[in-house]
Amino acid sequence: MGAIIEITKSTKQQNKNMDKKTLIINAGSVSKRHGFYIGDEKVAYTHFERCCDNNFSLSITHKGSKEKIAIVEKDFLNSTEYFFNFLKEKNILQNKKDINTIGLRIVAPGRHFLEDKIIDDKYLKELINVKESAPLHIEPVIKEIEYLMKEFGKSKLIGVSDSKFHVDMLERFRYYSIKKSDTEKYDIRRYGYHGISASSIIRKIEQKEKKVPQNIIICHLGSGSSVTAVKNGKSFNTSMGFTPLEGLTMRTRVGNIDPGALIYFAKKENLNFEELENYLNTKCGLLGLSGQGDTRKIVSLAESGDKNAILTLDIYSGDVKEFIGAYSALLNGLDMLIFSGAIGEGSDIIRSKICSEMEYLGIKIDKQKNKNTLDVDGFIEDGTLPVKVGVITTDEVEEIFQKSILSL
Repeated sequence: MGAIIEITKSTKQQNKNMDKKTLIINAGSVSKRHGFYIGDEKVAYTHFERCCDNNFSLSITHKGSKEKIAIVEKDFLNSTEYFFNFLKEKNILQNKKDINTIGLRIVAPGRHFLEDKIIDDKYLKELINVKESAPLHIEPVIKEIEYLMKEFGKSKLIGVSDSKFHVDMLERFRYYSIKKSDTEKYDIRRYGYHGISASSIIRKIEQKEKKVPQNIIICHLGSGSSVTAVKNGKSFNTSMGFTPLEGLTMRTRVGNIDPGALIYFAKKENLNFEELENYLNTKCGLLGLSGQGDTRKIVSLAESGDKNAILTLDIYSGDVKEFIGAYSALLNGLDMLIFSGAIGEGSDIIRSKICSEMEYLGIKIDKQKNKNTLDVDGFIEDGTLPVKVGVITTDEVEEIFQKSILSL
């Protein structure tokens, strides 16, 4: 009798979960992605994007079909409201109050944000306290949370940490060489980001390969770019630090630079801290080097002989190669190299530049496989050397969904 009662309870719980409606929001520096789930089924999915020429694009996937829709800046800024109206128009969802849970990607430094947590007034206050550290990510998500609290008041908000994957990172990689007392006082450590993406990729590798190789390097290359070393499925070291500004050259972010050069430049230009921060986040990187932030345009210019574009690609690919080499040494070997993110998944040319002259590490790709593997999962090594080289499309929306459900 007891077993029958337990089975009945389990069935009721499953039926209840099937009715749950979940909204996922992944707001990046220049793109926003949404997913809407009924139970475990992803019913609709969006990708809003701001292009470097300040044009805006939107693609929506629904019932297996993908459509592109012309939008303006207002639609981009109010992307969640736009998505809700789309769901309403398609008779998928009629009332905001029907959404049970909303999961959001949180990119913010500090130990408070190393766990997935329910977002309440206290959580929002903590975000506001650190918003100056990563303005490209924190300010938009604060506005998003304030909007959600107002418009979706009955929904449970879950903040999914973009740094949680890196909690296992070795202590010696987490500290900066500043006074230990200042580290503790201001919580200044290397937290790392793109953890949701890395977690998604490790999950996919496990599904595809049935076993996660011991030493993996993940190159998440997009508007924000990072390299993460993974040992036995856990973060070992990563290129981003206290904020997502550290590490690789990125679309508009500077990446690693001599602090002395920053002090010198700020003095010469008479910049205050806010002006310097804005410069480093929005005026540098690929855009600063070439005058273009879109890698497709940079590649096209380089192919036509533009010297700045050629130099830009050399710097970008060289940065990635440097981290691959360093992390291979720290890991004491490499079993698998993964490319992900918009550039990593979509540019065979940049992958080829990164992987050239890497045979000493056991890396050699097949030109035709590389050319054919665009925005899809696949392995592109030529098979003559031991390191597997893969392209794996990250699914941060699905990963946020899984983590949001686990947090309930």
